[in-house]
Amino acid sequence: MIPSISMVHVDELLTNVSIAYENANFVANVLSPDLPVNKQSNKYPVFDLSHFRTVDDRRAPGAEANQMPAWNLSKNSYFCDGHALCDFIDDTTRANADEATDIDVQTTEGISETMMLNREVALQQLVFGGGSTVPQAALSGTSKWSDFVNSNPILAIDEQKVAIQKASTKSPNKLMLSYDVFSQVRNHPAVIDRVKYTQRADQLNEQDLAAAFGVDQVVVAKALVQTVNEGQADALDYIWKNSALLFYVPPAIGLRTISLLAGFMWTYGVPKNQGRLVKRYREERRTSDVIENQWYYDDEIIVPGAGFGWTAVV
Repeated sequence: MIPSISMVHVDELLTNVSIAYENANFVANVLSPDLPVNKQSNKYPVFDLSHFRTVDDRRAPGAEANQMPAWNLSKNSYFCDGHALCDFIDDTTRANADEATDIDVQTTEGISETMMLNREVALQQLVFGGGSTVPQAALSGTSKWSDFVNSNPILAIDEQKVAIQKASTKSPNKLMLSYDVFSQVRNHPAVIDRVKYTQRADQLNEQDLAAAFGVDQVVVAKALVQTVNEGQADALDYIWKNSALLFYVPPAIGLRTISLLAGFMWTYGVPKNQGRLVKRYREERRTSDVIENQWYYDDEIIVPGAGFGWTAVV
């Protein structure tokens, strides 16, 4: 039974719970920062690099100034697909729940966790899946960063910093490492040598690696996902397994800024809620309350040259 609109309540408190909830293991919000938009679909401008070309500005006596060549402007499109999940809280469960557990909040957080997991998996496929436009390379043999004798991740990253700046005009400011890669890189002799005079040379954390690699932030992707079908024995693996991504995102994302990725978030007419809504309504035939999360977004690769990825890293 679909409830009438009068029976549906957008719960501001639970919406705030959903917005505030953030699993630290997910990295989607760092890689693809939220870009609020007031339309579900639209176009965004893509500027070329013509303004980096020299133009003859010499002026003869009495002559007019030379005119700047026209910029070439193209447009790409986004479409914020709808994403929603719900869960039921039956009256028996609510009656037996301890007051302190706040079952509505727990249910909202559980739904939010799954929806964020879905986004994380889709984003990993966008960046590293077939057809990705992000430049990348698969490491093998002695080039793997787990080869402590022959490889040098610092030099590998410095090399791509130059390539990224040439391709996007921006120096990369962030580095994503999957947890299995992080565990190896923090013990790499080349990295330890770079920070050997710090007090924590034997237990490097993300901040130490950021200093070693010369970026503003190193973010470690720890999120896990089931790799088997329901009913089979659990088998978890890292979503971003065995990968690294060097990239640039601006301090504040906008339609005219350079960024590897952007997460277009349709505000759905409620910008204060970032377009994320939690509805609560009654399903009497199931003697249950329903908690439903709703979210419209589209993660897009904006400037492919603003990043470089590695797979099979260790």
